Amino acid sequence: MNQLNKLRSQDSLYFGGLIMVAISAITFGLTINIEQENSTGVFFVNYALSAVYQICLIVHLFSNYKWHWGQGKLHHTVLLLILLFISAFSLNREMNVFDSSVTWCSIWIILSVVTLILASNFKLVLLQKFRYVLFFFVGLALMLFIYYSIFLFPLYFISLIGLVALGISIHTYVPLFLTIITIALITKAIRIDRKLWYPTAAGCLLPLIVLTFFSLKWQQTSEKINSIINRNSLNDSKLPAWVEVAQQLEPTFVTERLLKTGFVYHEADIDHLFLVGMPNRSFDEKQQHDPLVVIATLLFKKPNLDEKERINILKSLHRARHQAQERLWAGDHLETISTINNIRLFPAYRMAYTEKTVMIKNNAKSSWSSQEAIYTFNLSEGSVVSSLSLWIAGKEEKSRLTTKAKADSAYNTIVGVEQRDPSVIHWQEGNTITVRIFPCTPKENRKFKIGVTSPLRKEGKQLIYQPIFFEGPVASNALETTQLTCSGKITGLKLPKSFKEIDRNVYLSEEKQQLNASISCLAPPLSTAAFSFAGSSYQLANYNKKYNSFSPDCIYLDINRSWSKAEFDSVCMMAQEKPVYVFDRAMIKLTPQNREELFNKLSGYTFSLFPIQEISAPEKTLLVSKGGVQTPNLNDLGDSHFSKELVNYLKVPKQIHFLTWDY
Repeated sequence: MNQLNKLRSQDSLYFGGLIMVAISAITFGLTINIEQENSTGVFFVNYALSAVYQICLIVHLFSNYKWHWGQGKLHHTVLLLILLFISAFSLNREMNVFDSSVTWCSIWIILSVVTLILASNFKLVLLQKFRYVLFFFVGLALMLFIYYSIFLFPLYFISLIGLVALGISIHTYVPLFLTIITIALITKAIRIDRKLWYPTAAGCLLPLIVLTFFSLKWQQTSEKINSIINRNSLNDSKLPAWVEVAQQLEPTFVTERLLKTGFVYHEADIDHLFLVGMPNRSFDEKQQHDPLVVIATLLFKKPNLDEKERINILKSLHRARHQAQERLWAGDHLETISTINNIRLFPAYRMAYTEKTVMIKNNAKSSWSSQEAIYTFNLSEGSVVSSLSLWIAGKEEKSRLTTKAKADSAYNTIVGVEQRDPSVIHWQEGNTITVRIFPCTPKENRKFKIGVTSPLRKEGKQLIYQPIFFEGPVASNALETTQLTCSGKITGLKLPKSFKEIDRNVYLSEEKQQLNASISCLAPPLSTAAFSFAGSSYQLANYNKKYNSFSPDCIYLDINRSWSKAEFDSVCMMAQEKPVYVFDRAMIKLTPQNREELFNKLSGYTFSLFPIQEISAPEKTLLVSKGGVQTPNLNDLGDSHFSKELVNYLKVPKQIHFLTWDY
């Protein structure tokens, strides 16, 4: 505090500049999620702060140095450039020269700004050891400013013309000015302490080392993809090429960026002077700017995958099914503003009923901007959708059940041609459903409700209710109100801390996040009374397991990355003298000679698609399998030979003994 008071009295211009930088940064940070159309005011606040400080700086320089401005203090100029740097990112929200920075790059930007402020006023850094750490980050900052300087180079000439006309285009040159002044700071500091050269050089080298490793991994992954595609064609595989690519790719940081380039991450375009083209809108995820991806796409060609194949791989490897949903209308201005859960537990019937009401707001400025809301709801195993309602003109309208083909046809006709008020719900593989709502306009908020009946999972003496959660329009500011009502006498009830009892067996929770913690209670005896639904009566009874002796003639192993070597060896040992087969483009019998090689190869696959249609005598066979969540759905395989053969095989019911390992 004493240091700040001393600074304020000795250099009021610098102290005032620090205050302005803090105000500008806070303004930018608090409005980071504001809609693009509404961001003009934020830019002018940031730009005005830089303009005011610039005027103050010019007055200070002229008063103290007349026209010899080169004698001015470097840290004053640094603050001006940082104010312009923040203003440039505000302007980018409107002009969109590059999209929002990825998280690691945003951290790098913040560190670079703070580092430059500290390094520009050397007297503030009292400890000698801290100076070495500081100048390591100065080296990092220099590389960041050099990157943005090169990235914006194609705009320099156009901005020079605009500089005369508007003055706002000065922002184009800010990274270049920051590069120059950072070099000047480094040079000045090294003259005082030559040892500062070493941490500065290390800071400059670190981004280059990371870029080198990233680029090498990028190229290796791209070459691996092309090799798999060629071998798929050469071997005339029954599976689409993208399936084999997805099987053999590891879902890594580099792989995800390689597959999302052009959808989510900008790519360099050599034909347009290194500027980045607009991302493809067929993938519904926030557009981002990643310097590593931009440079990698500048250095290397894309793998031989088309857009549809890359989307299928992303759905299989990176759980991106919601983002890959086909859209008829955009939904980038939509926001989930509230959710209401009405949960009713019926422990004596081992069931729960959940009504989830969702409110959607369109934040677009134009009153004519109609958008389509798409939600993906994740349900617990065994759940069924009981109802769907859409509010039209303030009145709840219930949906009706029909076939998927008829529902799709009606929805596409209404949305694409008539532009009326439909909603449609689809059951997806993997215990998920999708709900589509149209139109969502700025004139009114849209509201819909789904009803879901779910079994309560029994674990020991506990009954467990798993909440429904969704992916859809951003819900970071949405208030979620949950009411839980318990039917009958209930004991051992365990609720998240946010729940408060408001009446007997009625609990309420309000939080700005989706309910994600399970709810449990002790399992009471099953009710002896029947319950009625849709004109029918039902009565529950405990399930009694029945065991039959079975000795298979042969065993098939469905090997993938989920298997451990110990599990594989254990199954092979238990098989004793019975023949054991695995699938590697064909059924292969395991022998002492090929066991290790086949396991090492197949256990490298992220997932497996075992061709049960190629099992002979299935009634005398045991299939042992294990898998995770990363896998394509049958619908993803389209009209491939594998899909057609499997569907035809399953038309005639066949008995097969199946054993799965817990995972």
